[in-house]
Amino acid sequence: MKKSMVERIYKELKNQILNQTFTREVFSEMDLAEQFQVSKTPVREALNILCSEGFIARYPSFGYVLKDMTPMEYKDISEIRYILEAGAAKIIIELCSDDEIRQLYDTLQAPADVSHNIVNLNFHSKLGELTKNQILYNEITRMTEVMARPGQYVDVKIKRSGESWHEKIIEALLARDLKEAQRCIKQDLVYIAKNETTI
Repeated sequence: MKKSMVERIYKELKNQILNQTFTREVFSEMDLAEQFQVSKTPVREALNILCSEGFIARYPSFGYVLKDMTPMEYKDISEIRYILEAGAAKIIIELCSDDEIRQLYDTLQAPADVSHNIVNLNFHSKLGELTKNQILYNEITRMTEVMARPGQYVDVKIKRSGESWHEKIIEALLARDLKEAQRCIKQDLVYIAKNETTI
């Protein structure tokens, strides 16, 4: 029961962060315990998971805050994601049928009230899933989630305009054009940065 409660709180908070609907600048275990109508213990455990995943940071005697990225951290994660996803593209081109690749189009269909963060996460996670390599899938998903945190170094309005790169990635994969697919992946990662970072 306790484990399921921790998981429920964790998933709800993470979903709010990724959807950019979690607006508290500073919050405490007590605040969230009252919100979820539970004791502080499951809230603390859920927050510990989010801290370990890099979504929030805890400051003793102050509270918790959403963790922002520095430009250097953003650049470093972008570089890692490019290496992972460029490799994923190679595997997909070699192993996947056209019908499997076209499943990527499904991730781009979402109601208007769904944030770009979620659409973007679903697309890049699907890239990882298509490789049929669980470790690669997990790492691509984790890195994409970390970069989906709200922050001053990522402009969400610019990111929404960048969705066309997703379609170009799919087209390149269907054409079995690895070089073009990798170029589009790189452009997608660069385009979502407010301060366009070379990767």
